[in-house]
Amino acid sequence: MAKLQPTNADPVSQYTVTSATVGPFVVGFPFANTTDVKIAVGGITLSSGYSVSGTAAEEGGFTGGTVTLDTAISSTTVMIYLDPDPSRSDDYDDGRDFNLGEIDFAFDRQHLVLNALMWLVKRSLRQPRKETAGIGELPDQSTRALRFLGFDANGDPIAAAGTSGDLSPVTAFVNDSIFTLADAAALKALLTLGTAADKNTGLSGDAVPVLNQSNTWDGDQTVRSTDGGATALPVWTLFRDSASPAVADFLGKYRWLMRNDAAEAVEAAVLVSQILNAADGAESTQVIVRTLVAGTLADRLKIINGLVVGSPTGGDPGAGGVNAVSYKANGADLPYQTPIVYSPELTISVGGQVTWAHGLGASPRHFGGYLECISTDIGYEVGDRVELGAHPSNAITGQSVWANATFLGCSHFGTNLGYIANKDGAASTRPNEAKWRLYLWAIA
Repeated sequence: MAKLQPTNADPVSQYTVTSATVGPFVVGFPFANTTDVKIAVGGITLSSGYSVSGTAAEEGGFTGGTVTLDTAISSTTVMIYLDPDPSRSDDYDDGRDFNLGEIDFAFDRQHLVLNALMWLVKRSLRQPRKETAGIGELPDQSTRALRFLGFDANGDPIAAAGTSGDLSPVTAFVNDSIFTLADAAALKALLTLGTAADKNTGLSGDAVPVLNQSNTWDGDQTVRSTDGGATALPVWTLFRDSASPAVADFLGKYRWLMRNDAAEAVEAAVLVSQILNAADGAESTQVIVRTLVAGTLADRLKIINGLVVGSPTGGDPGAGGVNAVSYKANGADLPYQTPIVYSPELTISVGGQVTWAHGLGASPRHFGGYLECISTDIGYEVGDRVELGAHPSNAITGQSVWANATFLGCSHFGTNLGYIANKDGAASTRPNEAKWRLYLWAIA
């Protein structure tokens, strides 16, 4: 059995607990009695709920031991420290024989008390050794209640009330100007916060906005950058941070609201973007402008690769293109923007008529026909086109192009096509109808 051997090491053992446990926690210092060992969990000393066991020393006391809790703890800290009772219970009567073991243990016990006191002294607020004058006492309890600990010009402790009179001695470690300012405006000036009135946080009205919630601003807002370079600043970012982006997902949106004459809040216009393709490397989007017309909010303009106005057939016209239902200048339709139809290749019917259903639903305003050469004839090459006249070329042969609400037609008189000028203009000849094809066209 070992003897009790007090040392000058700090009588404390500390542990960090991660998973649930009751211990045991090792006591890494000697102690005289198990009641001298205290345990603090999470900084709070326990008065019960634990037990101490020790490794007995030869002449009394314990060379070490363990502490075990009654209830498991986790995710906290444990500190085991020595807090011995300094009272003396042993006594030596006159004429009694000396027991060296008892005397040795008595001295060991006093050494343990002294070591625990020194540990507390080292952890306390102390006056430097170089100062020869003793520090003054604290003010009495009633004087220091609800006040700050401060020090006067002599370095002695005072009870500071937080007023300019009591805080004047503490400028060495506290900017007492914060406490001595006359009002809130002076404090704001000191902290360079401006001179505006105090504001509470809030979602609307006269309050500082809460940035992680929806807010309503009643006044104009300006986002400003003083950057002098060519960078596009300031930047306003709308980030749809979706973990599962998909085609047709809408992204950020700007919208305008209005109040109608029934005092209802109505969405009047919208600028919104939408995903057309979310695949990596092939991402595509469109920007949509919506307006309110006759009580209906609908898409009016789309910017994709080209520009789509309204809802024309064909969709995106491609880079640089515009696809719209109609085009006007000063309210009038631009020419040749209304539907134009072209017939397929028609076989010439000499001495009769050829008809084709144009599908315009009304008699066209403009129409006509032309011959296209499919085999060289009277100087014309394959692919050359000759516009048909509207009247017979003479009293023997000729042709006319006509139209009604249903058909385009070409009527041929005589046994051959009517005369046309040779390509070189040297003569007028009736072309060979087998070497030509007929096409008709119309504009609604």
